[in-house]
Amino acid sequence: MIDLKKMRHVVEVARSEGITLAAHNLSITQSALTRSVADVEEDLGVKLFQRLPRGVRLTDAGRDFVTTAKRILGDAEDLVEGIRDYRDLKAGKLRVGFSPGAFQKFFSPALMDFIGTHPQIQVEMYTGSAENHAPQLLSGELDLVFGTARQFRRWPELEILHLRDLHCKMMIRKDHPLTTQKKVKPENLTKYPWVQSSSIEEIDSDLTRSLNALGDKQFRPHYLCDDFDLVRDIVRRTDAASPVFGVDPAFTHLQKDFVLLDNILQLPTHTLSATKSRSRPLTPVAERFLQRIKNYLSEV
Repeated sequence: MIDLKKMRHVVEVARSEGITLAAHNLSITQSALTRSVADVEEDLGVKLFQRLPRGVRLTDAGRDFVTTAKRILGDAEDLVEGIRDYRDLKAGKLRVGFSPGAFQKFFSPALMDFIGTHPQIQVEMYTGSAENHAPQLLSGELDLVFGTARQFRRWPELEILHLRDLHCKMMIRKDHPLTTQKKVKPENLTKYPWVQSSSIEEIDSDLTRSLNALGDKQFRPHYLCDDFDLVRDIVRRTDAASPVFGVDPAFTHLQKDFVLLDNILQLPTHTLSATKSRSRPLTPVAERFLQRIKNYLSEV
């Protein structure tokens, strides 16, 4: 098998039409270059060059070899350059999932910062349940999924990276009938419509179980939605209530427009997490994005 270094030596000798100049251009000795060319000719069993009183000339076999060798060397250089671009985040793809989709709001500033810093990177974002995302992580269709730690514990093949604890409050509009009550009790919530994530997962299951435990009536959400902007519009224009989860215990971004009730249903504590496959190392792009997320969450 002829290695790329010796192939490059032959191409340079052909370009320079001599050993002396080619050796100078390659920064090796003439004897080393002569030996390298001879090794290639021996491996092929043909002469690539006709030796002249001054310099060399390609044989027909040599001309065919050099033509193909140039293409191979060019492809090899493109390959190496592509890998360097991949390593240096000048090229590549980031594929992330969010479960539920409303959790995209936690990462939007960091995601937009990443996109602005690395415009060459293709970014694909998907929403769905843990049941959908887990096999996609295992098959390599997704690099990372952001959600809650509890929902992915069923898959031992997945590694869960804890990011931040999540706080929970109940969001209602400013003039909601519940605002007239001195103390809102859990059973009061069952009298009004409810907004729930359409990506069914542990948080929603806990919510459903808590509400169903309050009486004989089987609770069903009135609205299913993963778009948090749409959730806010529904709450703002109806009597619906919606649980909201966030890393900011004060929920500062919602206080201006909504009334936020403490977690009167006492839902279990959830942890915001990133989940990845144990058997698949993260790509350089995914590694950098995950670090960007960690840095962002440490500051909010």
